[in-house]
Amino acid sequence: MLNKIKKKSASFTISGEPYGYGHLKRMIVLNSKLKKNKIHNHIIDISKLTINKIKKIDLEIYNLLFIDFSNNFFFKTKKFNFFLKYLSNYREKIFIFDSVEKDIIQILAKNKKNRFLICPYFLPKSKKLKTKKFNCFYGPNYFLFDKIYLNKRKSHKLKKIFLSCGGLDEYNYTYKIAKIIFSINTQVEIHATIGPMFKQININLIKLLKKNNRFYLYNSVKNPSKISQKCDLAIVSSGLTKYEMAASKVNLAVFSENSIHAKYNSSFAKSKLAYNLSNFDNNSFMKYKLDHLVNNYYDIFYKNYKFKKNLLKNNKFNVILNNAKSNNHPK
Repeated sequence: MLNKIKKKSASFTISGEPYGYGHLKRMIVLNSKLKKNKIHNHIIDISKLTINKIKKIDLEIYNLLFIDFSNNFFFKTKKFNFFLKYLSNYREKIFIFDSVEKDIIQILAKNKKNRFLICPYFLPKSKKLKTKKFNCFYGPNYFLFDKIYLNKRKSHKLKKIFLSCGGLDEYNYTYKIAKIIFSINTQVEIHATIGPMFKQININLIKLLKKNNRFYLYNSVKNPSKISQKCDLAIVSSGLTKYEMAASKVNLAVFSENSIHAKYNSSFAKSKLAYNLSNFDNNSFMKYKLDHLVNNYYDIFYKNYKFKKNLLKNNKFNVILNNAKSNNHPK
């Protein structure tokens, strides 16, 4: 029983369809960081629990909470509304990952002294201003990184591509992108990840591309930079992986699955950390953008564009860990 176990801290998160894998993955990385800092942590995936089971969780046995479930689909559920009320009487510190959304602000507004927003992204100006109303660790310097394997490839020719389309890849962009790239350049190698929530029907389709191409697949990769370090270019969807790739200093191109994701990715696109492939929900446009990327690789990354790559240099996530261990709050 969850309420019988004494824990120092708890991390509440979500995973699976339609939420993806990013939230849970970040909490797994956080768990290892907390362990090194002698904070015993318990990860609780509330998307897998009924409301009755959530009621049995005794929050008072934890003197520190982390929350990572900012998702529009989850915000519409009864489970979210119940958990929001359940948190209202908790008086200890709560650290909440993600952007400045109205549903998250509801949690921050109560007991502001002990509520902290961790927003490790690039944001539009309007949202930047909102972060100043709360205890907020804002900006990519506060991104929670696992170990980053730096890319040291010196070749200016495009020979190897790393491809990652998230933990779910609902629309099978792994297959679509790889197929298009092989039609453009039959000699290129593609190293692609198969996420833990890929549908088997999509995996079967992806594997068909292995037959006549230099196509290498990796299942449920814990650290994508370990693979991308051996590649010339990384093509990733607009989730958390793009920050890991930018930190690894690999040449990076980022696509969005649809117009909503493209909107959320707009501030990152302006950061000059990656080449923006934009919205891929139109197949003709996707083919056009990939064709331009592959055939103009040298010009994009070594002639016409200068992308910044310094995310690791000033990482300050330890500031958050120190605050979590202390009884104080930021000035």
